[in-house]
Amino acid sequence: MARFRLLIGLLILIVASTATGHAQGPITASSSADLLPELPRRLLFAVGASSNAGDITDAKVYFQPRGSSVRISETVAVNPAPTVTLSHEWNMQQNGTPPGTVIDYFWRLTDSAGNQFDTPEQSIVALDPRFEWQTLEDEELAIHWYRGDQSWGQAMFDTGKEALAQLESELGADITKQVTLVDYASDRDFSAAFPLQQDWIGGQAFTDLGVTVQIIAPGDRSWMRTVIFHELSHLVMAQATEGAVALVPSWLEEGLAMYNEPESRDSASRVARAAEDGTLLPYSHLQGNFGADGAVVGIAYAQSEMMVSYLIDDCGQAGFRAMIDNLVEESMSVDGALEAACGYDGRTLYNNWRQTLPNAPALDDTAPNTDDTAQSADEQATPVAAQAPTTPRSGMSAVVRLGILASLCALLVAGVGILFVGYRLVSSRS
Repeated sequence: MARFRLLIGLLILIVASTATGHAQGPITASSSADLLPELPRRLLFAVGASSNAGDITDAKVYFQPRGSSVRISETVAVNPAPTVTLSHEWNMQQNGTPPGTVIDYFWRLTDSAGNQFDTPEQSIVALDPRFEWQTLEDEELAIHWYRGDQSWGQAMFDTGKEALAQLESELGADITKQVTLVDYASDRDFSAAFPLQQDWIGGQAFTDLGVTVQIIAPGDRSWMRTVIFHELSHLVMAQATEGAVALVPSWLEEGLAMYNEPESRDSASRVARAAEDGTLLPYSHLQGNFGADGAVVGIAYAQSEMMVSYLIDDCGQAGFRAMIDNLVEESMSVDGALEAACGYDGRTLYNNWRQTLPNAPALDDTAPNTDDTAQSADEQATPVAAQAPTTPRSGMSAVVRLGILASLCALLVAGVGILFVGYRLVSSRS
């Protein structure tokens, strides 16, 4: 039914546009985009076009999620005719494009006389069509929600603005691109929109697109403040470090997000207990994915928060901002940016912080520094604040693996030797 209404509307637009086709050029067209109401989330691009110089023979639709570096183009089949109505369906859900993303698009049409025409670029905010969304926005922030009154939306918007002001001050960076928060009111609504997510995921941040999608029940102001401060930290950090050569390590990314939460999670006590129990994670574990074990993930977040807290206290807000500036303006590594701003690299920061803990553990100098190791795409699309672990890392060291491999090779050589000797014996007897 949605497609039928869209196509009827386009036919009306075609009739209206052909009256002025001679003045505008050989080809006239009107385009639109609409979200289809059923899941999975799909975007329907449509165009109605006419040519007074021949048949419309070729059509392409170009579209790009705002913030993405990739523009997509799709060729659409045309039955050549002077007037055509065309459409192309794109599965947003399959392509990992979240609700709230702004999609820019246009069509390129060609007729049999060789004339070419581009429709004006348009945009659509691709929100979940199952719900009636409300929006509050300015040039920095957009909040979308569907359950809860205007005052609830205003509370989220005001909290977001408060968080952005705090983050801009900490990072010494201005918000140059609007960031977006999409609020699902329940786990059920969210999981239907993200069916491939595991059920413990509470939302997700898409830092390249400047979008975070969260589960915040109307009226839950404590969680609302926590998650908005946490997730906007990821989006602002992405803008502040745009253009940097080095990837931001997880301890800095997640530690800053935890540090900015307005309510404490008592990370200090958790880390102190881990120090006493000898279960602190090594520095190398805090660089990328935190793993799959819930307890390990929890202590990784707590350690990251306390490291960032120590860094800001020790180096100062000005030093912290200088470190971010070094990453971007000077194209330094994370260690280089820290050294220039604060006088120590990442591992030294980690060890200095460890020495402030009860029963200060031994220095961590057993693993190579991996603060600039590239993260996978899954690690960069960070799941949210109450987030869940991912694939566990192997605990087997390289030395052990080499030892096992050497043993297997030795057994193989011995086996071949035995077979060869047996063969020679049988041959000599024959």
